[in-house]
Amino acid sequence: MLNEFRKSRIKSIEELIEIFGKEEVHDILLQKIIEEKYTLEALEGVYGAKKQYIQDYFTGTLLELKLQILELTVGDMIEQSKKKLKVFSIQYLKVSGKLKKSEKGFDDEEVERAREYPIERLLIGSIRKTGSRLSTKCPFHEEKTPSFVVYPDNSWHCFGCTAHGRNAIDYLMKKDKLSFQEAVRSLI
Repeated sequence: MLNEFRKSRIKSIEELIEIFGKEEVHDILLQKIIEEKYTLEALEGVYGAKKQYIQDYFTGTLLELKLQILELTVGDMIEQSKKKLKVFSIQYLKVSGKLKKSEKGFDDEEVERAREYPIERLLIGSIRKTGSRLSTKCPFHEEKTPSFVVYPDNSWHCFGCTAHGRNAIDYLMKKDKLSFQEAVRSLI
């Protein structure tokens, strides 16, 4: 059953429950949470060991380069694992009936999905990848040289006008002058 679950392209918990049943989805999500916690612990262990090795044996520019490569590879894998763990946990709470709708009309899963919506999909114009970051011209002010940066955790900052935010919701609220509810609704 777990293999069928992994292969399914179903997006919502409701669809999974309809196909597999509530108890089965509950058990599968619990198993996925446990697996992802082990994966995260292993990745953090590898990251720590490699970082220590790099710091012990390299100096100067080579040290910085090796640390950047470590961050782009294992560091990104850690971030992805954390996101998966968060999604599985929210889905588990939803299936367990412990996830409540907020007073704003959205449940935690919907708000989290909106927060994690990739900001690069909202940007217009030329986007350049620099290491693990993306850069482009700022949508909040006129400029000739790109100073707007999107980080791997989906936060963003403009070094020209100092606009900044933590996620896609913040971005839409500032760019389109939307309320929180309007921004979330447009992202889910």
